[in-house]
Amino acid sequence: MSDAPQSTVEVTLLGKRYTFRCTKKQSAGLERAARYLDQALTGVREHSQTKDDGKVAIMTALNITHEMQQQMEEKKKLEKEVAALTERIEQALARPDAKDDDSSQ
Repeated sequence: MSDAPQSTVEVTLLGKRYTFRCTKKQSAGLERAARYLDQALTGVREHSQTKDDGKVAIMTALNITHEMQQQMEEKKKLEKEVAALTERIEQALARPDAKDDDSSQ
């Protein structure tokens, strides 16, 4: 078990209160995540024909998972673009004509 100082965080999801224990370092992130989740749950509940909280939770989980997958794909795409640009920069810097040549001035 961790020796990190523990904190108790109370959050509200769909009008119901839940209490979680976490480290003090994690508490702000947990509260932020709970606010995001509550907004997502509320949005799904308002735009869905079902009022069953279990179904609302599943649909919200799928929506958030889809968002996360899109972000992961975008991150991979950007990482590839950065790697390609880094390679081009390194190649350009390695060319003899790309280096500063004081004799040409």
